[in-house]
Order: sequence, then C-alpha cells, then structure tokens
Amino acid sequence: MSEELKPTYQDDEIDLVELLQTIWDGKWLIAAFAAIAVAFGGAFAFLKPSVFVANTEIKPITSVNAQLYSPSNALGFFNVTRDSLLNSFIEYLDERSLFETAIRKHELLERSNYESDQDYENAVIELAAAIELLPPVNEDGAAKGDSRRYWTISYEGNDSKKWLAILRDVTDAATNSVQQNLIERFDTALTVAEQSKRFKLEDLDIAISNATADYTRKTSDRLAFLREQAAIARKLGVAKNTLEAQTFVANTGVVANVKSDTPFYLRGYEAIEKEIELIESREEVSAFVDGLLKLEQEKRSLEQDRTLERAKALLESTPIKSAEPFIAAEFDVYATDIESKSKRSLIVALALVLGGMVGVMFVLIRSAVRNRKARVGA
Repeated sequence: MSEELKPTYQDDEIDLVELLQTIWDGKWLIAAFAAIAVAFGGAFAFLKPSVFVANTEIKPITSVNAQLYSPSNALGFFNVTRDSLLNSFIEYLDERSLFETAIRKHELLERSNYESDQDYENAVIELAAAIELLPPVNEDGAAKGDSRRYWTISYEGNDSKKWLAILRDVTDAATNSVQQNLIERFDTALTVAEQSKRFKLEDLDIAISNATADYTRKTSDRLAFLREQAAIARKLGVAKNTLEAQTFVANTGVVANVKSDTPFYLRGYEAIEKEIELIESREEVSAFVDGLLKLEQEKRSLEQDRTLERAKALLESTPIKSAEPFIAAEFDVYATDIESKSKRSLIVALALVLGGMVGVMFVLIRSAVRNRKARVGA
C-alpha cells in the first residue's frame, strides 16, 4: 500500500529548480506583463490630476523696513510697528473675500461644473474657507513636534500655477488694503485731534471771556460799595483813617490789633475816593483778572503747537505715502513650499510589481497546463 502512495507523493512535490527554470523561460512574457502594467499605471498616475499641498510663510517686515517709520513714531501721534502691520495683513487675509475674488478671477473652480450661479458661489466661498491660515506655534505646539515659526497659508489642490497666481493677487490686494487702512486711520486720528484742538481753544476763549466778565462784575460791585462808603464818610466828616486800634506791649514790642467788624467808611473818604479813582482809571484790566494769565498761556500753547502739521509731514516721508514701496508683511509667493501628494513614482512601482506577479502566475499556470496535457497525452 505504501508503494502505491509513493508515486502520488512524488507527483505532488514542488521541484524548485524546475519552477525557477519555468519562470526564466517565460521571462519575456513576464516582462511584457510588467511593461503593460507600468504603462497603464503610468498613464493613470500622470493623467490623474496632481494633488499638492502648498505652504507659504508670512513673516513680519525686516528691521530695516521697520526703521523707515521711526521718525513718525518718535512724534507719538501715530505709531506703525512690525506687529501692527502684520496683524492688519492677517486680518484682511482672514476675511477670505480677497481669496474669493482671486478664485473667481483665475477660475480655480470651473463655472461649467456647477448647475447654477448660486451653487458656484457657494463652492467658491467653501473653498476660500478651506484655505488654512495657521498661526505660529506656541511652546505647547513645539512640545508636540510642530515647528511653525511664522503665520502660514496652507492649501491643498491640483493646479499649482493658478494657486500661485491667486497668492500674488491676494498679496497685492491685502498690502493695498493695509496701506489704505493706515491712511484712513491717520486721517481719522488727525481729524479727531484737530477737532479736539478746536474744542479746547473754544473752551479757553469761553473761560477767558467768563474771567473778564467776572472781573467786570466784581469791579462794578466794588465801585458801588466804595461810593457808598465814601458818601457815608463825607456825611460824617471822616476824611482820614480813624480805625479804632488797640495797642499793647508784648515782650517783642508794640502790636496793633484792628477789630475786624470796624465800619469800612472809617478809613476816610479821601482814601476811599482815591481807590475809586484808581479803579476807574485802569486802561489795561488784564493784570487784575483772576486766572487770566494761566488761561492765556494755555491758549497760546495750543495755538503754537505744531504736532499735527509735523505728523502729516512725517507720514509723507514713510512708505505709507512716499515713493518707497510699501510692505505690510514679508510674503514671498515664489518661496512657497509645494509638496506633491500624488505619489506617482509609488503608483508606477506598484504597477511594476503587480504586473510582474501576474506575469509569473500566468507563466506558471501555462506551464502547469502544458505539463498536464503532456502527461494525459502520454
């Protein structure tokens, strides 16, 4: 019985040498399968839209460019810093409207692929919202392995040329928007400051007028009082000062003690009428107006203040208004890092391996079929 099973065992045994010889004999057929697979795989890889991820860094302006604003900043009226420029630039990008306009202009989405204008507009808005505006990583992010030092625009798509064109348009539009915003903010600040200055001058004029009016009223009241006291003194025949005084001797000498409730007319009409004469003969009353000098000093200081005129002149010398190119942020479109996600070489390599495997299987199966037919025929 064992002798009957032995031949069957030998028939089922795999002859490795014969197997390798079969594969070698069919090498050209295997190569043909591999070539066909590579051709199809390559065609698929290169005809399929190329998907990429583009990362563009947004950096603050250089310290050299920031120095151009130093004269204007030194005045303290309107400050422009690296951080303020960068923040404004990021704000305009984050609104997404600049991206939406550029996407329509460069037809990053084909209108023909959408049934209606509303569908197309919705797709544009969604695509613009999908563009990532990534902030710099903090210490927590660095601890997790992130290494993003600057603001970064990240986009995944399949048309790098159109995307770079969109970035150029967005950069120019955002820069122009920041520049125009600075001009408008300066003009607004200037208008508010000029208005505040006018209001202060008006208030000082009113205060000066009130101080003069108060002096006039006080002087009028004083003259009325003096005339009344002079009339009483004349009636009583008090020409000289007859104020009652008490004198007493102290260790330090003679001290006069005048009673505070003594009638004013006892000073005598000669002294009182002389005071009336002097008051009425005043040609320049400004020296006698309480607080007038301080008010006039404040008014003169405001009128002579040239801060606003200097601020306008200094702003004209900055890149905001001068011939110098205005830069809100360091944003180099051509430094964009574009990384392909299509893996074309991997697709071709897998096609080669798969084609080779199919070829080997075909050669082995064909050889097995031929051998079986040969045994049956024998």
